[in-house]
Amino acid sequence: MATSETARKGATTSPDRSQDTAIYAEAVAQFTEINTHLSLIGEGNFVPRGQGLKIWTALRETADRLSPLEAKRAQREASNERPALTFCFGHVCRVEELRQVVDAEIVWGDGCGIVFPDSVTDSRPVFARYCSACGEKGRHRRRLDIVARVAGMVWSERVPVLGGWRVTCSRCGRRFFADAPQRRRCDTCRH
Repeated sequence: MATSETARKGATTSPDRSQDTAIYAEAVAQFTEINTHLSLIGEGNFVPRGQGLKIWTALRETADRLSPLEAKRAQREASNERPALTFCFGHVCRVEELRQVVDAEIVWGDGCGIVFPDSVTDSRPVFARYCSACGEKGRHRRRLDIVARVAGMVWSERVPVLGGWRVTCSRCGRRFFADAPQRRRCDTCRH
């Protein structure tokens, strides 16, 4: 080769995309499973609180493995080009005020949990965080809704509180703490 000639480039090969294809196929399968689960709950119904964080985590982990555009495409493919279902989860919210009442850390989304159809356009994020009603509320209002919801659960005796269960005496009607949810009389009426 003469010094005036430029070095020839070797034949370029395309990069190996087999791993990307496998990740995309796995994401479509995961989105299909999530969409099927949300379909069983039903559009307009609420995701049970115990399942919300698990479903949202699965959605985020699946979407995070792809670019936003690829994730939206996988979401549409998983729902057969119909609007995929999502639910109003919002942002993860740790409510420290409830730590004084409930003997556990409360980690919930600040959305209402209703199942609704997601957007199919590429310009929208992969999964909408809020339904139209919760999207209009401010952050503080959503936080107060969580506190009210948990307080309602505590008063309806569905959640154990710090120090036991908060129950109503079946005899005198006073509220008291019991060590078991089956106990129905306060110490005064019990003896």
